[in-house]
Amino acid sequence: MCESCGVVLDVQEQLSHWWCCDGCYQIEIAQETLNFPIITLTNGIKVMNMNSPHPFTFEDGSILPAVPEDIAKSTQLDSEDIESFNGKFTVVEKRFVMSPSCKMRVTECFYKAVKYGVDVILTPLPVLLLLKEENLHPLFYSTFVTDRISKKISIDKFCQ
Repeated sequence: MCESCGVVLDVQEQLSHWWCCDGCYQIEIAQETLNFPIITLTNGIKVMNMNSPHPFTFEDGSILPAVPEDIAKSTQLDSEDIESFNGKFTVVEKRFVMSPSCKMRVTECFYKAVKYGVDVILTPLPVLLLLKEENLHPLFYSTFVTDRISKKISIDKFCQ
């Protein structure tokens, strides 16, 4: 049931119900801000955090919040570790595979980005590389770090 207007909704209706009243719209925006953090940088570029449990600090001082820890954990890639011994130590080669939950997150982020006019979805590099293999990478970028010490991120350069 909608707390703002009292309408009883099933799950499908809940996905689109935010149009019914201003209170519902505010509830959805608040929830999406938490689960799909979005900010507008000083140069007007809108940026979304796909699944990082850490905030991003940009060179203009803007801070893109982290996603909740449960989302970060549940949307990790699956990996296969291939081990070999080089005579002195074990070498581990990681092979990443897109997990079903990560695929779902990619889809959700893309649709939210289109809905809210997002220009850049900040994505972990291993996810970005897998998306590029499948030609599914519009809007998905990794950070371009301008200063390794402060870890400040460029506001006008992104990696793809």
